[in-house]
Amino acid sequence: MNSASPIEALNDACAALRRALEGWDPVDLKQVDRCSTLIESATLALQRFQSSFAGGARLAASDAGLLLQQLARDAKGMGRIVDACLAFQRGLALRLGDSAPAYGCSGAIARTASGAGFEGIEA
Repeated sequence: MNSASPIEALNDACAALRRALEGWDPVDLKQVDRCSTLIESATLALQRFQSSFAGGARLAASDAGLLLQQLARDAKGMGRIVDACLAFQRGLALRLGDSAPAYGCSGAIARTASGAGFEGIEA
């Protein structure tokens, strides 16, 4: 476990998610993959935040309140952006005969829907 304070872990989560939001470019698959890594980093920071309380850490609500609100807004926004892009990609794959880039169930980018293990699935 990282020895960072709960507020440092929360700041790390906010920063990683903010970088993912700012760097999102659905046309650049390398950037999408980078954003996925940033979202994973935010998740790990939130796990550190949560586990710090198991170790007896204390945090005043006023210290974390604004950060948690910002994190919630960013997470909701990122979720909407990713959902919209995934829906677009699914529609594009159907329109182009299953040849558009797609995402596997792990969230990793696959070159085509056919190569992602979606064979036999009809929309």
